[in-house]
Amino acid sequence: EYRFPLFWRIKMVVFAGYGGVADKVSNFELNEFRLTYGAGLRFKINKEGLHGRIDYGIGGVLEEGNPVRSSGLYMTVGEAF
Repeated sequence: EYRFPLFWRIKMVVFAGYGGVADKVSNFELNEFRLTYGAGLRFKINKEGLHGRIDYGIGGVLEEGNPVRSSGLYMTVGEAF
């Protein structure tokens, strides 16, 4: 994730990740890892640093063994971390 100021109280963020999940380490398969990426805006609500955020993310999932793109728009108050 990379955040940078745009103007006034507004910042922009771009993010990406690559990985997978499994019930055991021995079940991880590199060919099933998926890329996720997106961008968003942050608006500083108060002096203490509370932010409103809007993010648009794109990712990949497996449906019946076939890769399928998914995406979503997320709006929240507060940072993810």
